[in-house]
Amino acid sequence: MRLFAAIDVPSEVSERICSIFGRLESGGAKLRFTARENIHITLKFLGEVDEERIPDVVKGMRKVANQHEKFTVSVEGVGYFGNSSYPRVIWAGISEGRDKVVEIMKSLERELGWARREGKPPSPHITIARVKQSGDVHRLLREVEGMERVKFGEFHVNNILLKSSVLGMEGPVYRNIERFPLREPELRL
Repeated sequence: MRLFAAIDVPSEVSERICSIFGRLESGGAKLRFTARENIHITLKFLGEVDEERIPDVVKGMRKVANQHEKFTVSVEGVGYFGNSSYPRVIWAGISEGRDKVVEIMKSLERELGWARREGKPPSPHITIARVKQSGDVHRLLREVEGMERVKFGEFHVNNILLKSSVLGMEGPVYRNIERFPLREPELRL
């Protein structure tokens, strides 16, 4: 089963993200947009995990959730992975709460690295689209750069989720397997 750890993005923020799809398409590239119901922040991609190892994943995620407090995330800005000749992924950035997301990503890597090791440092983001053909790459990048300060909204992160991913003809279908609540913030005087 293909598994990953994630933070769900509420519908009002997802809808704002989806509202820029037309503007990105006007850049002339062939893009595969993330379906509104699939918009999330990936914390750790685990890949194929044998059924008998799922309890180990659950145990590790529960431990990580118990180590971290609830927090707020702001989704702001648009950027890309790849290079200026061939952008591969268009993403929305995380501003407020970014450090907290990175901490959780690192904790998950320590607990669940046995499933799949990350080869690069954590880079919290929300995948908006995958670039299938770059077309007029300069037009696309002008559109992306024109949205580097756009604000999509903020939300409270109360839990992390274990999700499964099944690839279908229309793209991936995600299913929540288990939700792990984060700790209440400690009162600081």
